[in-house]
Amino acid sequence: MSATHAAPKRSRAGRILINAMSGAGNRVATMAIGFLLTPFIISELGLAQYGLWSIVGSLAGYLGLLDFGLSGAFVKFITEYVERGDKASARQVVIFGMLFYAGFGLVLAGPIVFFAPYIVHFFKMAPAQYPAAATLLRVMFGLLILSMIGGVPGMVVVSMQRMDLASRNGFAGYLAYAAFTLVFLKLHYGIAAVVIGMAAQMVVAGVTQIVTAHRLFGSLWHNPLRIERPIVNRLFGFGSWMQLNAIFTVVNLDVGRFIAASVVSVASVGLYEIASKLSYFSKVFPGYLLDALMPAAASADARNEEGTLDRMYAAATRYSVFLTFAFAGFLIGGADPIVRVWLGRSYPYVSSIIFWISLGYAVNSLAGVGTTILRASGKPRYETYYTAVAMLANLGSTIVLVRAYGIVGVAMGTAIGWFAGTAYFLYVYHQIRHASWWGPIGSPFVRLAFSDLLASAAIFYIVHLPLVAQCFGNRLLGLIVLGAVALVHVAVLTGLSIVTGVWAQDGPEIATRFARLRSAIS
Repeated sequence: MSATHAAPKRSRAGRILINAMSGAGNRVATMAIGFLLTPFIISELGLAQYGLWSIVGSLAGYLGLLDFGLSGAFVKFITEYVERGDKASARQVVIFGMLFYAGFGLVLAGPIVFFAPYIVHFFKMAPAQYPAAATLLRVMFGLLILSMIGGVPGMVVVSMQRMDLASRNGFAGYLAYAAFTLVFLKLHYGIAAVVIGMAAQMVVAGVTQIVTAHRLFGSLWHNPLRIERPIVNRLFGFGSWMQLNAIFTVVNLDVGRFIAASVVSVASVGLYEIASKLSYFSKVFPGYLLDALMPAAASADARNEEGTLDRMYAAATRYSVFLTFAFAGFLIGGADPIVRVWLGRSYPYVSSIIFWISLGYAVNSLAGVGTTILRASGKPRYETYYTAVAMLANLGSTIVLVRAYGIVGVAMGTAIGWFAGTAYFLYVYHQIRHASWWGPIGSPFVRLAFSDLLASAAIFYIVHLPLVAQCFGNRLLGLIVLGAVALVHVAVLTGLSIVTGVWAQDGPEIATRFARLRSAIS
């Protein structure tokens, strides 16, 4: 089936909206299944085996970051070539990507197989677990490589601006993982049951992505011997910047844990981890808007639609900031009861850590859309510069503040890093695009910050009312109350943002966008 028949025509705004909603919906659904599945896995495996699977899986995932940044290049260039009507070049990108990941796996396979027993000895576990840990690392690395190869056709689906279909396929894979894991755990396969589940997920997701890509795009095949060198050079030129960006971002997110462990205590890292997991919600969910924006921005860039990119930047930044504030304000205002309902008790310093990390993410939301547009325009180096500035500011301020404020100083340093990186990026972006920043995003940001300050203060007041506070002693009742409080927060934030004129620039288009939404859904 041709792309014309497989993908119904929608406005660019409608596609972005549907793609963002489908990505977020998929994430919510998989999180809900994972929330229900995790206690069963722990009960069947025990904490030791569950911890082994978690840490070895994370280690294998970090190895996947060493792919020269090409995963970030494929969507950009496939979209660009498709928009230019050059499907032959797009096919070259697809085939090269699959061959590259296969070669990447073969090159690293030998060292991983040989050094696995030595790598796992960096982790403290019972001596009898080391052989199984080494075997698990080898198997998980193999699954990682196969999933990377099978993931390239999924990038074709995303490049065709059908993230709704890519999300559907990914969810089907996760259902397969849950089903196979449950069955084989009941058959007492132990940790192998989880590995089998992951293999099933990879197969189901990979096959459905290939089928969908073929329906939307047509044949993916291209003779590997006829891949043009300029295309490969473009991929690696773009990917090298994305590789640095990935490394700097990981340092920004994780360096605080290592500094805290060495200066404060290893136990303090647990407190930071609790707060970090909660705060990350204010970054990850708005991020689905950016995922949906990437192919649309690459399409506009390929068509040289500069005005479209400028309008996209202004509108999407306002929406991204609003979504980030919606999560961050709720987390800050309700931090203590959220932790009590989630973990059954309060922990010291967690509320303060949540405040600083969430504040950093809120300010950093100003940079997300701009970095996506520059990446889509083939200028990823500016994103790398900004993450480098954030990393250096994070390291310097954290080293100073941790000695004065302990684990909270780590969170303060992380926030300062995001402040510095964001300020630098905004200056650079608006110099490159020759655009004013105050009217399109500066003024709306200040108005949203004021609105969220009031909304978050209202939440803080509500959850500390004696009648409400006593509900958090019961986790189920507390969860229901927190859900109601979250709705109040969103309603207050939305109302105040309207009153303060955040959406004044969007007023003439609101009715049109709602009409497009109804059309896209139907």
